[in-house]
Amino acid sequence: TGNYEGLNVLKYQNDKWYHDRKIKGFDISTKYFEFIDSTSIIVNHEYKGVYKLQLNGALTQVASIVKDNSVEKGLFSSIIKMKNKILYAYKKGIFYYDKKSASFKKDSILSNLYSPSNYNFGRLVKTRDSKVWLFTKTDINQISMSSVKGEYNIKKIPIKIPEKTC
Repeated sequence: TGNYEGLNVLKYQNDKWYHDRKIKGFDISTKYFEFIDSTSIIVNHEYKGVYKLQLNGALTQVASIVKDNSVEKGLFSSIIKMKNKILYAYKKGIFYYDKKSASFKKDSILSNLYSPSNYNFGRLVKTRDSKVWLFTKTDINQISMSSVKGEYNIKKIPIKIPEKTC
């Protein structure tokens, strides 16, 4: 789990979650992160940017930290995993992590769900049923992976904003 002082490992035991240990070597506030594989993590910090962390096998220490410059840092940005696809969203669009190039690439389909002018807080939110939600100033979007490889199912729910009355 992430917190203001970095990353921690929790352990589930006897029907309760316990703090097991802090992962040493990365003390930046960590709200959003996703695993690339069992020892590699991508961390998003709205003010500092995106980092790739390589952990040791025991998950006790960060072995290396690399700042990812393939995407810009972004206020109200988020990072989630949808199926096996890591997505990063901020004002300029939604990007997916390409493992082959070890960088983020713009997802042209998802990036069309909002423009910088109707970007609200753009956070991608994943619910327990694995649905992903994206909120803009004008719409609520429900995103899921299609059974066709690489395609999305997108349900757009327009938000009607009441007109101002004097």
